[in-house]
Amino acid sequence: MSGAGSTNANGGLDLSGAVAKNLSQRTLNNAAAATWTGAGTIGGGQGSTINNLAGALFQVQTDADFINAFGGAAAFANSGTLRKSVTAGQTDLQTIWAFNNAATGIVDVQTGTLSLQVGGTSTGNFTTAAGATLRFGGGTYNLNAGSTVTGAGTVDFSAGTTNVSGSYAPTGTTVTGSGVMNVNGAASTGTLNLSGGTLSGPGTLTASGLLSWTGGTMSGAGSTNANGGLDLSGAGAKNLSQRTLNNAAAATWTGAGTIGGGQGSTINNLAGALFQVQTDADFINAFGGSRHLRQQRHPPQVGDRGPDRPPDRLGVSTTRPPASWTCRPAP
Repeated sequence: MSGAGSTNANGGLDLSGAVAKNLSQRTLNNAAAATWTGAGTIGGGQGSTINNLAGALFQVQTDADFINAFGGAAAFANSGTLRKSVTAGQTDLQTIWAFNNAATGIVDVQTGTLSLQVGGTSTGNFTTAAGATLRFGGGTYNLNAGSTVTGAGTVDFSAGTTNVSGSYAPTGTTVTGSGVMNVNGAASTGTLNLSGGTLSGPGTLTASGLLSWTGGTMSGAGSTNANGGLDLSGAGAKNLSQRTLNNAAAATWTGAGTIGGGQGSTINNLAGALFQVQTDADFINAFGGSRHLRQQRHPPQVGDRGPDRPPDRLGVSTTRPPASWTCRPAP
């Protein structure tokens, strides 16, 4: 389909077979139920747009991709429901395909992975089922005020920058690989896996389950709350710039990876929490400025340990604070 005009699918849309379906410049409006099956890709370019209208359903029952067929730009504008189901693989919106999710829009990832690789905006809803993945995989994506992210599946910030300004509360897993997740308000997740990339922003991200930090950076004026345990492991550096990390449960630091700090960053080991240092790696200066390791006075604060003093709850065997970090009681 090509040209400056529009094609209106008012009675249903069947996208099937192994042959590519290409859309150049033209607008395709889906007003009913669309089903995409088979190996055939959907190609776009030169300003082409697919509008999934309010009340419509666009079912992705394939692992085929939206691809660049003509150069220029393309967009999928969702005001209805976009559902990835049936197949267990990955469908990409590649190269030129921006994805814009309106206030009435719902993205429902039931199986497999839906990967948004160009960016876009949302004031609508994203949800992922257990075992499924929503991936922000490139460009700049703005989850604006009014948007929601929920579900028991995985939300993966694998590349690009995603700005979270709406409601972010998946009960499943949040992953940062090589992407940037900017949290601008109060957000929560079940488990949190930081293997690389950056968690940043002025907001607070709370993990009710295990926070696993094997690499990457936490930055920005906000806070990260590890309420369900903290696993600091592997050889990758874990860097904290400006941000505050609050440990409320049991933290275990193993492996060769250092913990870097600076620019006012703080680790708070809260009352009743345990921070176990089971490594010879160091707290280092990664960014300059001040950095603090704070221990609540109950259990006993960090400091010189006399012969009759019980071990402090940091589990640190040395009697000195970590080099280049200030070690003090938490306020």
